[in-house]
This record gives sequence, C-alpha cells and structure tokens, in this order.
Amino acid sequence: MRQHLVFGLKVGYALSRGVQHSMREWPHEKEQCMKTFAFERWCDRLQLPTATRDFLLRLRSSPPVRRVQGRLLNVCGTYASRKMGVSIQFESHTVELWAIYTMEYDREVLEFFDQPYQLELHYQGPSGRPTKALHTPDFLVLRKDGASFEEWKPEEKLLELMVTYPGRYQRDERGKWRCPPGEAAAESLGLSYRVRSSEELHPGYIRNLIFLEEYFFDCVVPNGALAHILEAVEATPGITLSALREQDEHLRVDHVYALIARNRLYVDLYTFWLKDQLHLPLYLDRPTAEAHALLRNSQRNAPFGFGDGGNLTLSANALLDWDGKRWTLLNLGKTTTTLLPEEGTLIQLETPVFLHLIDTHVIQVKDTSQSPTMALSAEVHRLLIEAGDEALEVANQRYLLVEAYQNKQQEIYAGTPTRTIRDWLTNFRDAEAAYGYGYGYVGLLPKTAARGNREPKVTEERRRLLDEAIAQWYARPKQQKVRDVFVLYQRTCLEQHIQPVCERTFYRHVKQASGPALTEKRKGAKAAYQESTWYWELEHIYSPAWRSSVGNCSHRSYPARYRITFEFGQATGPTMGHVSRRCLLPSPPRSLSDL
Repeated sequence: MRQHLVFGLKVGYALSRGVQHSMREWPHEKEQCMKTFAFERWCDRLQLPTATRDFLLRLRSSPPVRRVQGRLLNVCGTYASRKMGVSIQFESHTVELWAIYTMEYDREVLEFFDQPYQLELHYQGPSGRPTKALHTPDFLVLRKDGASFEEWKPEEKLLELMVTYPGRYQRDERGKWRCPPGEAAAESLGLSYRVRSSEELHPGYIRNLIFLEEYFFDCVVPNGALAHILEAVEATPGITLSALREQDEHLRVDHVYALIARNRLYVDLYTFWLKDQLHLPLYLDRPTAEAHALLRNSQRNAPFGFGDGGNLTLSANALLDWDGKRWTLLNLGKTTTTLLPEEGTLIQLETPVFLHLIDTHVIQVKDTSQSPTMALSAEVHRLLIEAGDEALEVANQRYLLVEAYQNKQQEIYAGTPTRTIRDWLTNFRDAEAAYGYGYGYVGLLPKTAARGNREPKVTEERRRLLDEAIAQWYARPKQQKVRDVFVLYQRTCLEQHIQPVCERTFYRHVKQASGPALTEKRKGAKAAYQESTWYWELEHIYSPAWRSSVGNCSHRSYPARYRITFEFGQATGPTMGHVSRRCLLPSPPRSLSDL
C-alpha cells in the first residue's frame, strides 16, 4: 500500500530487484493532493456522471491493487512523490520512473495513482478466438481536462506486441498507439485509456528535472537576489548564465536554478542542459523565449544580415576577429560569405560554415554598439520588452501562420482569412524596411495598447486653473461646498477667456484630490487621522518591571512584551499582551504559573 511521506525528507526513489515491500497504511483523506471540495469542483467542471465520480472517489482512497515485481530484465522500486504525499510504485526505472517524473512536475496533472484498478479486456487473440484477460494499468492520471488509465511501454516492445497481439495493440494513421479493448473497458467506467510509448519521454528533459529536484522546495532566494536576477534577465533577454555570473561576482548559481525550478525564469529544458552555463539562455517567460527564437530564425533566413537574439547584428563592413587576425565582412549571402583580411586577398566560405564558426565563437564579432545597426537592434529590444506576454503569444501565432502562407502549407493556416494573413505579411515587410532585415517579427506585434486617443482632453492651462481653484477655495477651513467652488472657477476662467471644464469633470477632479491631506486642510488633523492608513506594529518594551520577579527559569525563555502602534508612531493604548513561543498571554503575568 502507499506510504505517507514526511515532507521534510529528501525526495528520491528506492530500487529493488524482487524485494517484497511491506504493506503500509494509506494516508488520511485530508492529506490527499486535491481536497474534497476541489475534487467536486473538478468533477462539476468536466460534468462527470455520478457513477464515475463515485468510482474515482473510491480509487483515490484505495491502496494499489497489486505490488510491482522485479524480474530479470526490469528494475522495480518506489518513488517518494511530494505532489501526492505517498510512495508511487514503478516496474521500469527508464520508462515508468521517467513517466512519474514528468507527471510529478506537470502542472496539467492534478493527481496520479499507481496500479489503480484491474480491468477485464476482451479481444481477439492470435489464434483468432475471443480472449479475456485481466489487466492492471500502470497509472490512473487525473488531469485538468480529464481522467484516464495509462499504460507505459518501451517503443520496441510495442512494435513486438503489435505483431504478436494485433487485436490488443494497434497504431492508428497518425502514428498514435492504441489499445481498443482497454479503451472499451475504461469507457464503461466513464474514463479513457491511453497507451504511452517511451518515445514520448525526452532524456534531456528528464535529466534536467532530476537536476532541479532539490531546488523545487529547499533553496531560499533572498528578495535582493531575486530582484537583481529578474532585472538583469529583463534587461537582456537570452543572457547566458555564465554572462550573468560575470556581471555579478557575488551571484549564487543555486538562486538561478531555484528560480528556474519555480517558473520565475524560463529555460527550454528539452533543448539545453542546465549545467552548461556557457550556452544556457535565460528568459522571464516562455512567450519571450519563443519570440526571440522566431526573431533569430527570421534573421537567419534574411537575404542579408544575421543577428543573435536581437543583440548582435552582422552587416556589411562588420569587423571580425579570427585566429588572431582582423577581418572585414564584405558580403553575407545565402550560400557564400566573403571575408577580407587586413593583409592579403579575400576569401570565400560557405555561409552555413561561417555561421557555425560564429555560433561556436571561433570567429568573434567586434563591438558594434555605436553603429546604426545596433541602434535599430536596441529599438527592437525595447519593443519586445514593452509588448508583454499576451502580445508576444499573438505575434508568435501570427508568425507561424505567415510562414505557412509563404510556404503554401494550407493545412496550417486553414480557418484564417487569407486577407488577414496578407495584412500581417505587409506589416512584416514594413518592419523589415524600418528596422532592417531579420526584424520583421516586430511588425506582427499587436498594437492594442496604442489604440484610442491617449491625449488628455483638458488642456494644460485649463488643468492649472482647476487645480488652483481646488487648492485656493476648496482646501481651506471655510469648508465651502463644491458647487460654490465650481462657480468661482467658472468666473475665473471667463475672466481669462478660457473655456472651463464641465461640472461633472470638476466634481471628478475634486474626488480624485480628496484624501487625508485635503481633509486636514478643511477639517483639521483629528478628522484626517480617521482617514489615514494604518497598520499593526509590534513595539518592543525593554526591561519590564515584572521580569525581575519571575526568577531564573532555565527550561523556558522569558517572553517579551509588546504594544501596538500606528503609522504616525502614536501608541493606541496600554500594552495589550506579551508574546511567547506558545501563545499570546495577558500582560503582565503575576506568577510563574501564568507563563
């Protein structure tokens, strides 16, 4: 049965071959991953039938129906899941264990249970006769969009079973594995059944998850370090971890890894190895990373020019350092690149080879921060930062549709009007003309924030007279009514031949100016004190008179006394209590028993 965890312990898994695990008690229902009300809300959202709800509720509180077994070719064990608070069994340390890792840190997965239920499968056997078999899926997985039984197997094993048991394991036209008898058995219970292959598990992603496992919970990032790291990544999206460490010699790498684990920083865990700090780009979020990836792709495909994340641009007459010599880039073509050394004749390289030398830093590009091209790159960088996550997601989708339209992939952009795509393509080309080749992506950013009239309707002179009227006639002890002040304001504007604002606008500005400061000018400090914001504050009182009478208690620390103060540093009254490690006690205590 499942083992309840103590959450202060280190997460890990136990491997065993043929070892029988002792039966353990299932934890109390209140310690489940989803509380009862959350489970009911999830069922209501998916509109699950009552029978299915009762069935899932029974499985969630039941132990596994079987214990895993180790054989000659497999390694079984248990994984201590923080998400579930129980130990999860696995029969394969490279397939099922990796699947557990993905479900453990997948936000779409709400709960998962090992060896949950025994299904009865009916299918046509190899001999052609009807066959009945009892089958226990590896997991029951509850996701945000549904619940399903899942069976994980190696890809090569599925290829063998497809030939041996064609009635049980099949592959559809899209290459997806299926088990028709399992689907039928699960459907009768109101659930779905999925056959999962080891091909769906990315080794690099699993390796990164294992590396980050300690940082998900244990590492504490101070507020100062958090702000510094986020500001640096926001200022330079795509900055590598090694470059970030060069900027701040006191930076702790553990803080960066902790922010990656907690989704405060984004790294493509499928592409980059976290320990490779030299080539590990950091972003604030996924849309920003995708936007820079698309921008780099458009720059690589540009007829002339190449950029690295919008921070470095190669153009004609760019200066290069290669093998200790100075070179000048004459032409960067689609197939051939021409370079001119300081001494000697020009040479030609294949463009893919040249770009590879740039990526591997064999050829270094000299600093061009003062060039006009870098000024354009800085403008593109500003547009990307100001766009926001939602705008970047929209631009990413538009880029893919425009690319599919240019490649005549109608199945991708089907459903989107071609006229709309042509408008996006026009904006793409206009941005390339404005910012240079490779920067057409910024033309796909939606301009929702720039819509409408951003200029104030009240001119500066009218606004000045309005503020003067409020300060001169309304903010004074005479406590004139707003209507009387508005009449005086109108008279002043007409004398200076200025059109006054309407009465409704005047009242709105008076309301905006109201607050403790204005109330103090009209009604005094006592009335303003009632409107001022306040907060609780514990003020320590040193050496209370009663402490000397307590005596020396070596087994208990003396409690400290406090009183509550407000924002202006004024005590609201006498001491309300003293704070001990156990509770808030009346003040002062009269004897040792009061403590």
